[in-house]
Amino acid sequence: MLFCLTILVTVGTTVGAGEEYSGAQAVPDPNSAERKTHHTLSFNGLTESGDFIQRKQAFAVGVNAAVDLIIPGTALFRAAGLKPSKNPKLHDKLKNKAALQDSFSYALSTGTGSERIYVNSKAFKRLVEVAKTHPKKKYFTGGNAALIGQHILETEVPEHPREVMLVAGVGPLLQSLLHPKMKVPESGRIEEDEVHLILEFDKGEKWGKHTAPRANRFIVTNDRTNAEMRPLDIYPAALKEFDASVVVFSGVHGCEGEPPSARLAILNKAQKWLRSVPASLPTHLELASLADLDFAKQIGEKLVSSVDSLGLNEQELAILSQALGGPHAEVLKSSAFEKPDIAIVGDLVHWILQKFGKASGGRLSRVHFHTLHFHLVGSTAATWTHPRGSVSCGSMACSQRACRVSELYANGTYEGRAELRFPEKFALGTSGGGKITKDRDFNPDTAVVDWEREGVVYSLAPVLVCTPPEKTVGLGDAISAAGLECHEFLTQPASA
Repeated sequence: MLFCLTILVTVGTTVGAGEEYSGAQAVPDPNSAERKTHHTLSFNGLTESGDFIQRKQAFAVGVNAAVDLIIPGTALFRAAGLKPSKNPKLHDKLKNKAALQDSFSYALSTGTGSERIYVNSKAFKRLVEVAKTHPKKKYFTGGNAALIGQHILETEVPEHPREVMLVAGVGPLLQSLLHPKMKVPESGRIEEDEVHLILEFDKGEKWGKHTAPRANRFIVTNDRTNAEMRPLDIYPAALKEFDASVVVFSGVHGCEGEPPSARLAILNKAQKWLRSVPASLPTHLELASLADLDFAKQIGEKLVSSVDSLGLNEQELAILSQALGGPHAEVLKSSAFEKPDIAIVGDLVHWILQKFGKASGGRLSRVHFHTLHFHLVGSTAATWTHPRGSVSCGSMACSQRACRVSELYANGTYEGRAELRFPEKFALGTSGGGKITKDRDFNPDTAVVDWEREGVVYSLAPVLVCTPPEKTVGLGDAISAAGLECHEFLTQPASA
């Protein structure tokens, strides 16, 4: 059986290497017959995962969770009396109103999805109160751990039941938003919900002189439960009471705003616990937006080396590589990596697996990278099977969530407006001197491309990009969750 993903594509299909996609301009009426074409991607090998999906799937996920208060960013800024910045800049921390205005203007003008901590708690609470009174507000489950758990349960099918335990700070409103099957330890319950502001913007939306080149979101938080990673203290005990088949750890980015000594203590505690998890139980680290190079370096050295699997996007890949002295430093410093090249990503993912894998004394054996137009899974053949199924599941989950399509897993086909931004020609890595060699042709009938490099098996899949997206929050979490659901971990000996 072969899984296909069919979407109604508007204004063209693929983009040639180095070309701009024509859909970046305003599109004509998507319902006009002359502007419609059905495009099918065949995810070869996806249903090879069918046999092992029948195994027990029980996910322990932690440690960050919150209520996402989602609102159009420009609408909230107008209501709060905030202005467009004349000099957009992404600040490491939001210390005042000016930094907030600069950072949001930068995110919108570049189409960058970012998350920053508003260190002024009183100003943050005032902004939340304004958002709560706005007619366009929406409440959703938030936090990487909670979103990963939600996706796992929401895509469950009767023949393949799943269990999820969420180890996080869960308040009354968040509890009402969680899937009814989500298990929450009593020790994780809190009296007052932590709230994250999700400021969304659409492609083409204007804010002063700024225009968004793509739809995305800017996240603002002031969250002590997650900043101090308090649920980490209860994770080891909770795990002993739950027969997990996968352990997910996320939320470490939330403590970036803490004093260096405090966040180092948190990383040391997390490292000690992760290294105590039996080798037979796979651990996955989900990264999120980071700004501090020193902190990113510590995360790499202490946590990436202590887990079996890593999930990240282009921003997180770039800062991790820059912090740890990875390849392609000049490219990562430039704006070119905002639309990452497949060959550059291939080199960076391979470098991470070599640096933190078993050959270097680490535990890492799998990386799931995702960006807007493609996903890449690299894993060691001795530790993981079915990488094609994993990357295919992630790609389809991304399109499903962005377009808010139901029952995608039932038939693998849906219809909606989308863009295919995958290059017609691409390389899998770089040749001598860093030159990119365009040596592969894209074939939508066999959309997943596989190759092997020094003991690592890679699978690459395109993404059908929903235009405009119905939802931007949680895409990375849904991608990583789906990829883990469809990737089989081969039990390692206890001494591994």
